[in-house]
Amino acid sequence: MADITTGTIVPLKGAQLAVDIAGEVLVDGDWIHRKTADQKLWKSDNDTSEEVARVIGMIVYGGGSADDPVCYIQGGPVDLGTTLTPGPYVLSGNLGATCPPADLGSGDFQSQTGYAVSAGQFNVYPIPTGVAKT
Repeated sequence: MADITTGTIVPLKGAQLAVDIAGEVLVDGDWIHRKTADQKLWKSDNDTSEEVARVIGMIVYGGGSADDPVCYIQGGPVDLGTTLTPGPYVLSGNLGATCPPADLGSGDFQSQTGYAVSAGQFNVYPIPTGVAKT
């Protein structure tokens, strides 16, 4: 399997939304973390322990450019506008992306982004483990 390609993202009832400032260009579906150096939101991947340890959610409602306010989902149900295989998903090695755990390589840090409860519903539930796959 490959990274999840999202369609039109729709937060569902119960989704926890927040607004903060982008540190770079962010688009719908990007998984993000808050960078310690500037406290802005940046794309996450599973290659560095800092990004994995700070993953906080997924961008929605169009994203924005650096220094723009952006909306993101911290937790809860969302329709990603694509067909999913039920089960857990983790940060990918590609910036801002998520993938099934089977796609992780040796040394990749494991950080759950959430899980698909059905083919059409994803629950955002970031769990930064900080553990590298062996």
